[in-house]
Amino acid sequence: MFNIHSIKTKLVAVLAVIMGLLLLGQILFISSIIKEPNRETSFIISAFIFAFIICAVIIILIIRVDFKPLKNLLEIIKSGKFQTDKKYPKHEVGQLAKEFNSVYSNLLKADKELRESEARFREHTNLLPESIFEMDLNGRLTFVNESAYQNFGYTEDDLKKGLNAFEMVIPEERERAIGNSLIRLKGEKPERNEFTALRKDKSTFPSLIRVAPVMRDGKHIGFRGVVINISDRIKAEKILMDSEDRYRSIVENSNQGIVVVDENYRLEYVNDKICQLLGFTRYEMTGQDFRIYIDQSSRELVEKNYHLRQSGATAPGSYEACLVRKDEAKIFVEISSTVILSLTGEKRTVAQILDITDRKKAAIALRESETKYRSILENIEEVFYEVNLKGDITFVNDAAVKLLGYPIENLIGMNNRDYTTPETAKRMYNVFNRVYQTGEPSKINDYEIIAKDGSAKLLELSTFIVIDQDGNKTGFRGLIRDVSERVRAENEKKKLESQFYQAQKMEAIGTLAGGIAHDINNILMGIQGNASIVLMDIDPADPHYEKLKNIEEYVISGSNLTKQLLGFARSGKYHVKATDLNELVEKTSGMFGRTKKEIRINTRFQAGIWAVEVDQSQIEQVLLNIYVNAWQAMPAGGDLYLDVKNIIIEEGYVKSYRIVPGRYVRISITDTGVGMDDAIRQRIFDPFFTTKEMGRGTGLGLASAYGIIKNHGGFINVYSEIGKGTTFNIYLPVSDKKEIDETIQPVEKIVKGNGIILFVDDEDMIISLGKEILKKLGYDVLLANGGREALEIYKLNRGKIDLVILDMIMPDLSGNIVFEKMKEIDPDVKVLLSSGYSVSGQAAEIIKKGCYGFIQKPFNVIQLSKIIDKIMKSGSVCYETFR
Repeated sequence: MFNIHSIKTKLVAVLAVIMGLLLLGQILFISSIIKEPNRETSFIISAFIFAFIICAVIIILIIRVDFKPLKNLLEIIKSGKFQTDKKYPKHEVGQLAKEFNSVYSNLLKADKELRESEARFREHTNLLPESIFEMDLNGRLTFVNESAYQNFGYTEDDLKKGLNAFEMVIPEERERAIGNSLIRLKGEKPERNEFTALRKDKSTFPSLIRVAPVMRDGKHIGFRGVVINISDRIKAEKILMDSEDRYRSIVENSNQGIVVVDENYRLEYVNDKICQLLGFTRYEMTGQDFRIYIDQSSRELVEKNYHLRQSGATAPGSYEACLVRKDEAKIFVEISSTVILSLTGEKRTVAQILDITDRKKAAIALRESETKYRSILENIEEVFYEVNLKGDITFVNDAAVKLLGYPIENLIGMNNRDYTTPETAKRMYNVFNRVYQTGEPSKINDYEIIAKDGSAKLLELSTFIVIDQDGNKTGFRGLIRDVSERVRAENEKKKLESQFYQAQKMEAIGTLAGGIAHDINNILMGIQGNASIVLMDIDPADPHYEKLKNIEEYVISGSNLTKQLLGFARSGKYHVKATDLNELVEKTSGMFGRTKKEIRINTRFQAGIWAVEVDQSQIEQVLLNIYVNAWQAMPAGGDLYLDVKNIIIEEGYVKSYRIVPGRYVRISITDTGVGMDDAIRQRIFDPFFTTKEMGRGTGLGLASAYGIIKNHGGFINVYSEIGKGTTFNIYLPVSDKKEIDETIQPVEKIVKGNGIILFVDDEDMIISLGKEILKKLGYDVLLANGGREALEIYKLNRGKIDLVILDMIMPDLSGNIVFEKMKEIDPDVKVLLSSGYSVSGQAAEIIKKGCYGFIQKPFNVIQLSKIIDKIMKSGSVCYETFR
C-alpha cells in the first residue's frame, strides 16, 4: 500500500541532496575556472548547473505546495482502475502507473493461483488414508487432514483447543519422539521411526511417523509430517516370517539334500542334508560351482538336464547321477529339479538330491544274486506263481506240485478256475481285477482249492501286478501258503479263548453273586432275629403269632434264593458223598417224565460208571433246571436224550476251563427244541438273564447250575443251533476220597444256658440282635464291633469268655485272622463261625484249623441255642450246619 506523505518526504530529501552536491560542485568548478585559461567554456557549464539547481528548487516547491494530483493517481492505481490510454496517455507518471497496474494484476493472479493450489493440497491430503499434520516447534498441531481426525478420534474443536502431537504417542515413547524431532532440526535422520500411536479413547496402534522441518525467512518455525498405520504390515510381516520359518524348517530338516543354483552353476544355498551327504560345511559349499561335486561320469547328463530346464524345454522329472564326497568317495543320488524366478527376474534352479547309494548297491547285488534266489525259490515250501492277465499259470515252483498234486507240465497253462470252486474263482477274479486297476498288491485269506485227489485245502494267497520294461501290465505274481492246519488251530484257539473268557466272566459274576447273597443273608438275619425275639415273648395263641411264623417262612424262602446265588458263586456245597450218576440221572429223569408226558425221554447209561463226590440235592437241582429248559424249548413236545459216560480229558482240552485233566463222568442232555443263536448262547449262564416272559423265571436256574458244577470241580458247556436243538454237557471229576457224611440234626425247641459269650460282628443291627437273643437264652454278652475290638476285649477277659461267636467277613480284620490271633492268646478258645456265606471256602479252612462250629445266616433262636448248647457241653470240634 502506498503512503503519499512518505513519498513526498523521500522525494524532497533526494532532490535536496542532489542540489547540495551540484552546488558544491559548482563552487569547486568556479574556483577552477578562475585558474583555467579557457574561461568561456567554463562559464557555459556553470550556467547549466545553475539552471538545473533552479529547476530542482521549483520541483521541490511544487511537491511541498500541492501533491494532490499524484496522490489521486496513486489511489487510482491502488484500486486497479487506472487507464493509461485515457487520462494520462503520454504522462511519465501514467507510464509508471501502467507498470504498477500490470504488476498488481500479476499479484492478484498469483494470489488466486496460490489459493487454488492450497485448496488442491488440502483436498489431496484429505483423500489420503494416512494422517497428515503440521505442528510448531513446541509440538502444537496447526493443521491435520481428515484422516487424522478419523485415525485418532479427535475433532476440529479439539484442534482449536490446542492439541499436542507428542501426546498422541504413548508416554513411554514420547521422549524418543521429541528426540527424533530435534535430530531432524539438525538435518540428520533418526534411527527409528516406529512408534505406538495413542488415540483419544486411549487405544493404540503401531505406526510409522516421518517428519520434516518447516523454515521461513531462513528460520525453523515447525514441522510437517505423516503418520502411517502399520498394523497390517506388521501382521503381514509376521505371517511372512512364520511362513518363512515353517518352510525353512521343512527345508532344513528334509531327508533330502536341497541346493539352489544360479545361471552360472554357482551355489546360492545348501541345506544341512547335502552337506552331510558330501562331507562339506555350508561355508565351504556356498558360492562354489556345483559341477565340482559331480563325478565326471555324470557331468554331461547333469549339464544337459540343467540347460533343458533353463531353456524351458522338457526335461526328465528326476534322474540318477554320481556325486563325489569330500573324502573322494562316490555316492549315487537321484536329482529332481525345477527352475524358479528370483525377485530380480533371474532364473534359479532348485534341486532335491536323494541318496540312493544303498538302493543302487542293492540293485547290483540283486542282479548278481538272481541265480541264487531262483535256486532258493525252487526250494521254498511256499508256492511261487506267475499268471497272465487271463489267470493262466505261466510259472510255478516245485512247491505247487506238492500242493496241488499235478505234474508241473500240467500246471503250466492251467487256469485257476480248474482247481477251485466257482465261488472262490469269482472272489479271486474280483481281487485280481482290483490289483490290476489300482496297481496295489493284495491278499486273499482262506482261499479254498481242490487238489487232484479231491481234498480241499485252505490257502493264503498274495498277489501283485507285473509290469514289463515298457510299462505294460502283463500279469500277476505272488506267493501261496497252505494255511489249512493254521486256520484249524486258530479256530480251535478262538473257541478255547471264548470258553476261557466265559469262564473268567462267570468267575467274576460268581464272586459278585456270592457277595450279594452274603449281604442279603445279613438283612434276612435282621428280619429273622427280630421275629425270633418277638416269638420268644408271645403266646402261641396270640393272633400275631402266625404272622410272625409267616415272616420266618418268608425268611426261609429268601434264604433258599440266596442258596441258589451261593450255588452259582461256588459257595453252596453242603452234603457231599460218593454218588452213582446213573442212578441220580435215572431218578431225576423219571420224576420229570411223570409230570411232562409230552416229552419222550431216551436214556443211555454206561455200565461200571465211576463214582463222583457231589452234593446230590444240588446236582438234582442242576439236572431239573436243564430238563425244564429243554421242555420249554419244545412247546409242541419232542425228544430228550440223556447219556452218562466215563471219559478221560486230556490237558490240552481243559486249559480254557482251568480244571485238572484226568477221569471225568459226562452227563449229556440233548433236546430237539427250537435251539438258540450265538448271542443267547453266550449269555445263557449269566445270572438274571432269561428269555422267558415276565414272571416265568428268575434267570438264576442255569446260573446256579454253572456255579454248582464249578464248585464240584467240573465244568458245563452248551452247543446249540437255531432249529436244531440244544446239548448241555456236564463234566464231573472222579474222586477216590471217602464219603463225607453231613447229617442235619432236627431242631425242635429253644435250649437255654449260661456263661459269657463274646459276640463279634461289623453290622450294628446284627450286634444288637445278637445281644438281645443271647441274653434271652440266659448268657452274659460281650460285644465287639469288628475284629480289632474283639481281640482287645478277648485279651482283657482272657479265661472268662466261654464262647466266641465270630463273623467271618469284616472290613478291618477277617474272621480267619481274628481266629488265629485268639488261638495264639488261648489255644483252647471255643469259636463258633457265623456268616452269610456257606460253610465252603474260607469257613471250611477256619474249621480245619480248630473252629468248634459253623452257623449260616439267617438263623433263628432255636438253631442258635442248639449249636451253642452242643459246643458248651461237648466241646466237640465237629460242626453242623442248619438250613
